[in-house]
Amino acid sequence: MKNIRFFGALVGLWFISVGMIMCQDFERAKDEITESAWIHSGMFFISSAFTVSNVGYNTNIFVYENAVQDDTTADIGLELMASAIFKDMLIIQVKETPQYSYYVENRDQRVMNNWLQLNVYYRLGRVGLQYQYDRPRQSSRPNSEFGARLQHWQRNHLFSLDYGSRDRFYLNMYAQSRTVEYQAERYLGDFSVNDLFGREERWYGFSINRVTAAQTSVSMQVEYFRVMFSSLPERNKKGGQASATIAFAGARGLNGSLQLGYRFVLPESSEFKEYSRPFGVGNLELRVAQRFRMRLQYLLDTRYSFFSTDLVYDESSAGVGLEFEFAPRISISYFARLGQRDYRSLAGLEVDRLDKYQFSTITLTVAAFVHLELGLVYNIIRSDSNADRFDMSVNSLGFFMRYEF
Repeated sequence: MKNIRFFGALVGLWFISVGMIMCQDFERAKDEITESAWIHSGMFFISSAFTVSNVGYNTNIFVYENAVQDDTTADIGLELMASAIFKDMLIIQVKETPQYSYYVENRDQRVMNNWLQLNVYYRLGRVGLQYQYDRPRQSSRPNSEFGARLQHWQRNHLFSLDYGSRDRFYLNMYAQSRTVEYQAERYLGDFSVNDLFGREERWYGFSINRVTAAQTSVSMQVEYFRVMFSSLPERNKKGGQASATIAFAGARGLNGSLQLGYRFVLPESSEFKEYSRPFGVGNLELRVAQRFRMRLQYLLDTRYSFFSTDLVYDESSAGVGLEFEFAPRISISYFARLGQRDYRSLAGLEVDRLDKYQFSTITLTVAAFVHLELGLVYNIIRSDSNADRFDMSVNSLGFFMRYEF
């Protein structure tokens, strides 16, 4: 009854608030297609880009201090997009993003990544529909706990329906499914990541949305979710969450969004305790003067840990950055982020683990031509943990380039 009353309170709060849809709308998708296309014939549009990143030296590709391995790396990729717009009512869009990650010494880390995405937008009067299919195959860190990049595969389906005026007030409801699988190799020799994190997710959401004249959107959203793990059913969980979001689209030099909400989780195992926590994510960019930009970020979340089946960690972090354009088409930026992961057991066991981390980066960017951007980036990552084997330390210097053609 306690959870039912709590959920009822969240629904009541949501019904008297306003909100913003999570997926892209028809007009925004149309503008992106028409502005980026380099080939346009009738209803068909094609755009593409060549990207090079992380070309340089990394002091420790595995990050963890007890597994130090330096290397020279490079990521080379393409971004391809083909779209068709039918009578300002229907958009069909296909995106393909292949990328090859190269390591000079550690050949077993070389991998071909690819991200395939299909979007279908339909609009008729006040009714808008969207279907999105994603199939990423990537090598990356699953979350901030991980020191090495792991291959993972996903299959995502999103169905969205909205009604109303996109530039004033509208309602939205959506359903999303996601399947996540990881490579079979054991992490740090002890952990099977797919057993711990291979899962299926189901999400259902409903929102009310209000857009102001100052290019600002305010939102309230309620969601129900269920997560089912393929190898560890004791980790299965379900729950609900309510959140408020405010998004800025350039008014008074402000871009980005702020989200804050409250989530309750009911583990399906009788051995694990239910819990409720605030969550949120924010990313704002403010143009302070003609040549200055400020950047603010924050994160609040609770996630399952790979360290033990019953462990979760509450992660909180905040970051600030500054960008200065000291010459036409040339800018330098600095960003620093501090955070921590506080671990606890859902089974009520005593846990003494706290990770504190810091991340900073310096970036030099040169917009050489209209369609060419290049630069250098220097990253520093440090993390101290009171658990063995999980201190992190890495420095990296890399070159990046993006050319749209």
